[in-house]
Amino acid sequence: MCGVQHPYQNRNNHDNYKGRESSPNEFKFEEDLERELKRMNIFLEFDSSYSYQKIGNKIVISQAFNRNALLSKISSKTSSNEGIEDVDGPYLVIDFENHTLESDYLGIQPLFYSTNEMKITEMPEEGMLQVEPQKRIIFKENKTEKEKIDREKIDKTDKGKIEFEDRAVPRGKIAKITKIGKSPEENACEKEIAQTLAILFENAVSERLKNISYGEKVGLMLSGGVDSSTLAVMLSKLGVKFTAYTVCSGSSGSGAKSLDLEYARHLTSSLDIPHEEVVVEKNALDNKMRDILKVIRLKEYRRSTPVFLPVISGLAALYYFAFARASSQGVKWMFSGVGSEEIFAGFVDRTKEDLNLQCKRRLHTIYHRDLYRDFAIAKHFGIKTVAPFLDIDFSYYALEIPSSLKVCKGYKKYIWRCASEIIGTPKKNCWRQNKATQYGSGIDKLVEIIAKESGLGYRKKYIEWLMQDKELPSKNIEIRVVNLTQDWADLKRLVHQVLHEHGFDFKTSRVKEEICNIPRWYLDGGTFLVAICNNRCIGTLGLRKINEKECILENMYIQKHFRGKGLGIRLLNSSIDFAREKGFKKMHVVVHDKYRKGKRFFENRGFLKICRGKSEDIYQQELR
Repeated sequence: MCGVQHPYQNRNNHDNYKGRESSPNEFKFEEDLERELKRMNIFLEFDSSYSYQKIGNKIVISQAFNRNALLSKISSKTSSNEGIEDVDGPYLVIDFENHTLESDYLGIQPLFYSTNEMKITEMPEEGMLQVEPQKRIIFKENKTEKEKIDREKIDKTDKGKIEFEDRAVPRGKIAKITKIGKSPEENACEKEIAQTLAILFENAVSERLKNISYGEKVGLMLSGGVDSSTLAVMLSKLGVKFTAYTVCSGSSGSGAKSLDLEYARHLTSSLDIPHEEVVVEKNALDNKMRDILKVIRLKEYRRSTPVFLPVISGLAALYYFAFARASSQGVKWMFSGVGSEEIFAGFVDRTKEDLNLQCKRRLHTIYHRDLYRDFAIAKHFGIKTVAPFLDIDFSYYALEIPSSLKVCKGYKKYIWRCASEIIGTPKKNCWRQNKATQYGSGIDKLVEIIAKESGLGYRKKYIEWLMQDKELPSKNIEIRVVNLTQDWADLKRLVHQVLHEHGFDFKTSRVKEEICNIPRWYLDGGTFLVAICNNRCIGTLGLRKINEKECILENMYIQKHFRGKGLGIRLLNSSIDFAREKGFKKMHVVVHDKYRKGKRFFENRGFLKICRGKSEDIYQQELR
């Protein structure tokens, strides 16, 4: 470890810690800045953690830890926009003389532009697209002679246009920081590369800690994988007091054990780290999903991202609940492992493109996959995100590591796992196989269940429906106990339809006796549920008592139009709730061979096949 000095090492001594220091040249005239930005049609919001600095005709807006490096770059090139690309962290440089604007090279600070007018914002509006951060924005104003004389009277109908030009690729400062001073291609010893990564990672984390004032609470998004676990170990080694946040689905969700929670518990118990387990129940996610999509402005943002809508929404939900808990506990800074997948090839890409070229391409497009989403949620809760894996030196050194060391011995991110071991991460976390956090947490499965129960069936359709701010179809479907007086005709019609569809005759089947004697057959110790939509019966499910401890499900029929949209799940869940209330311990169901989808339905929901009949399978589930 390189032993970089930073404020957190003296945090126990309040007198030794000075926090952020203000530069004597710091730009204090925020009203002037606001006026200039408005004149250029730039609409941004910044909080007190950002510095405003004026150098010549340029204004620099940046976080404190990268301010000095940024200012030195600009002050030496006051007439040029070049020379700042290798500065870390979120920043903006506005050149009022040349009418240009640029952000940090990876897009930690998002920008959006209008295709209809000359306007720049940090949150998307309708019709806007995200600015590619590897390009510099140029404002082309169409000025008349009069407008050149009086800039305050620019014709508001003549907005001009926005153009873009490529920026230089960051070079980094690796030779100055490491003793090796060579690229990993030239020095391809596995052990030395891993040691260099460990040094660069400590430096990346240490640099970012300089931005955090004494007393500000720190959090960490912890999935228990190699990235967040290594970050937790490094923060602990550097003496940082922080709380780890792990999100997982509740018991009413996937029902599966959360892998993220298992590995996160192992790490936090090993390091004695405060750990918050953020358990997301199905109803809570269902109630919040519409709000989550509004927070990230998905309706406006979807034009800018190639990411599948359900993936965006699943990750957004995970971050939303974690940041909500952290915000309620006063956290101001949240560390995350974003960026590691891109630079160490943790992704799955079956193209024949060179692996390191894929890594570079994905790093340069991370802004519209992950960074904006995280920024929007963090901004909503008043928290600032910290991404050490996007450190310029660390990330661009990683890009040069031979691809044979990134996917090796059956592991993705192999060389990073070796570096993680050097840093001191427990082996169980170091060598955990890659699993995206939306899957490891169970949140993705929870969204899938909610989508089906919504009456829309698929996650993509469910998310699109919410984006339109429309009432879900399931809200118009009522699940209740049968009322034979008003439901009988519709119920009988539905049963006839489904039986005929599968080649059965209602008159000659055993179903006739059961359906025609519902009170005696089901309502004595059991129940018979119907799904009602627009006063029509669209689904049924009977639960019959066998004895005091066991019950059996029968006569599940769903109208064809409503299949695959979660109605069966709602009927089943309602019957299970009833069975538990009545004290039943076992639930059985018999499924005929002609109902192959029905067999898969019950198998996917925890029913185990216990025996085989003449032309049917018998399933059972233990009720807890």
